Amino acid sequence: METSLNVEIGDGCREGRSKGNYWWERVLDFGEAKTQVLFAVPMVLSNVFYFSLTMVSVMFAGHLGELELAASTLAHSWAGVTGFAFMTGLSGALETLCGQGFGAKLYRMLGIYLQASCIISFLFSVITSIIWLYTEPILVLLHQDPEISKTAALYLKYLIPGLFAYGFVQNILRFLQTQSIVTPLVLLSVIPLGIHFGIVYALVNKTSLGFKGAPLAASISLWISFLLLVMYVVFAKKFESTWQGLSFESFHYILRNLKLALPSAAMVCLEFWAFEILIILAGLMPNSKITTSAMAMCINTQSIAYMFICGLGAAVSTRVSNELGAGNPDRAKHAMAVTLKLSILVAFALVLTLAFGHDIWAGFFSNSPSIIKKFADMTPLLVVSIAIDAIQGVLSGVARGCGWQHLAVWANLATFYLIGMTIAVVLGFKFKLYVKGLWIGLICGLASQVGALVLIALNRKWTKIELSDERNEETPISGGLKTGEKYRWQPAKEKRIQMLYSSSAAILGRISVSSSWAWLKMAPKFKPHRLPPTADSSSPLESSTKRARTMSTHSSLKEAFGSYADYVNTLNEKRERVVKASRDITMNSKKVIFQVHRLGKNNREEVLEKAEKDLAAVRDQYISQLVKELQGTDFWKLRRAYSPGVQEYVEAATFFKFCQTGTLLHLDEINSSIVPLSDPSLEPLQINLLDYLLGLADLTGELMRLAIGRISDGEVEFAKRICQFVRDIYRELTLVVPLMDDSHDMKIKMDTMLQSVVKIENACFSVRVRGSEYIPLLGSSDRGSFLLGVPDVEL
Repeated sequence: METSLNVEIGDGCREGRSKGNYWWERVLDFGEAKTQVLFAVPMVLSNVFYFSLTMVSVMFAGHLGELELAASTLAHSWAGVTGFAFMTGLSGALETLCGQGFGAKLYRMLGIYLQASCIISFLFSVITSIIWLYTEPILVLLHQDPEISKTAALYLKYLIPGLFAYGFVQNILRFLQTQSIVTPLVLLSVIPLGIHFGIVYALVNKTSLGFKGAPLAASISLWISFLLLVMYVVFAKKFESTWQGLSFESFHYILRNLKLALPSAAMVCLEFWAFEILIILAGLMPNSKITTSAMAMCINTQSIAYMFICGLGAAVSTRVSNELGAGNPDRAKHAMAVTLKLSILVAFALVLTLAFGHDIWAGFFSNSPSIIKKFADMTPLLVVSIAIDAIQGVLSGVARGCGWQHLAVWANLATFYLIGMTIAVVLGFKFKLYVKGLWIGLICGLASQVGALVLIALNRKWTKIELSDERNEETPISGGLKTGEKYRWQPAKEKRIQMLYSSSAAILGRISVSSSWAWLKMAPKFKPHRLPPTADSSSPLESSTKRARTMSTHSSLKEAFGSYADYVNTLNEKRERVVKASRDITMNSKKVIFQVHRLGKNNREEVLEKAEKDLAAVRDQYISQLVKELQGTDFWKLRRAYSPGVQEYVEAATFFKFCQTGTLLHLDEINSSIVPLSDPSLEPLQINLLDYLLGLADLTGELMRLAIGRISDGEVEFAKRICQFVRDIYRELTLVVPLMDDSHDMKIKMDTMLQSVVKIENACFSVRVRGSEYIPLLGSSDRGSFLLGVPDVEL
């Protein structure tokens, strides 16, 4: 299954070790941004292709005459207002349900939700079709031309079958979108569009259908699109877990789907209708031809610009819903922040293009100088509305991903109609700003909408909605134990760990680099591994199981599992904070390493002084934060979350110590520096031996790079000391690793360490044995260098 945007549910690997080294990486997470852009571009293309199906029919119908052009345009606008926009909005419920369900690994439920949404779309398509059948009297009631209204009603009559297919297509698109399967959609949308050209040409120009052939062709092409998507979902193996066939179970979830579908549809329609009202208001103004044309051009430009943003809205909706479903609210918020930055960049590009090319753009719509001039006058206001609408599109996607549609619909109603339309009418008619006043009202509505959505995002709790069938998923809950319960000791495991520690102390103590290798004499007390409670323990889970035969235990069992869920949620939230702290430690420890690598013959004291201050800052600011999170808790459960940062800190600290004194920084020295950061009332947090050894293994890679650099500067003796130091570490660790219970990581690092040793030896060997080739380039006046007195070659 394609999961380019799927959540990463893990324990925090060493993914952060190479991130954040440059200022632009701190401004924008390029990995997240790249993922979202690759998601957004196919979504934009597929939406454009599906939208073009009905537009192409309007174009072919318009070539039959002025009446047909006016009727098809009016029918297309009416279909969008009353049908297509509503169907698109109804499918928004799947962005919440399927998105969070996929993140929570409730894969089977995605197919159930899709079927429920299709049932809802079918029912509302029936209602909309009845409205379309009475289009003629409705349009006449709205003071439209009777002849045009009659022809538009005929157009909509043959477009009714396509409405059903359009609703189904939108649902399947959301089903695929929430699984981050978007690239195939480009092909699945462009094929029906290509076929549509042939169908509409044949029906309009080669049959007796004529005008009626245009909407009929659109209906046929929409059903072809639906069938292609159905075949893809049914026959592709990647959907084996999310689509398991038709099921009557979907009828049980219609009401749940409807609670999100109706607000989602209202969100879309309220905003869509607001733009249509602006055109109607423009037609009531003096010189209505010019004002209506200018308003229509502005709205079309705004709509085209929004197509670029809707892809980002879909990306952030999927990203947020997936992460919330997986229980990662911090990652969801991070995804929203990245998308907002991308939307600002896209809006900036669109604004620049429009600001410098507004006359050219207006020329595509009209050749009238007065209309082009009017559009130029509107351009400053238009660029403001595009910029605000870009942010609004992203925040609306966040609302759909979080399941806040019921809040967003009230925000849209209040901001667009109570604020935006009121200001538009007052400025346009009372203050006689006309079309500018209408657009200023729209800007005020958009700005108010953004403010309302921001307040919702800041004040609402980012949690997943209630998803069904979670009880059927095989989701481990840490043995069903709560913090504070007693566990059985595992003395055999503890004994092996203590034996490993003693063996390490005896072996590493033989390294002759420094006389201070006695750091391993005093082993810190290891926390025993915890096991599930014994059979004679009276845990809540066990007692509730014994009483499960009676009907009165349902509430107690529910309470027990509720407490387990709270425990797991708390642990997951803490894991996210620990992962973030580990990444901060990793990033800043790397800065210390880069600073030490600047070491040279002439700047030694300056570089080491700066590195010492940076290392102290890492300890006081970031290690202390990790200590606060872990002290007094079952921190060994989160070891894989904080281990990468600790290893990087050990690597930086030992690297600095060697360059400063030529000796190894011992584990007890590192732990003693951390003790002041701990709460005295609790047991101090200590770095364990395994993380220390893993960091020590990484140290050899940095020493290899330092040695190569020193040789290039003529400090061969220093490189030889590094070589001997790395040899000693590698030799002694080869004796320790076989005694380790879990030596997988260390074995991988041992292979890399051996390569580092070989590289240093080869470099030193080449300079010593083949010195005649290197001496002309490495001449030195340093009395400590073996190249003393050798003149430098002039290059």
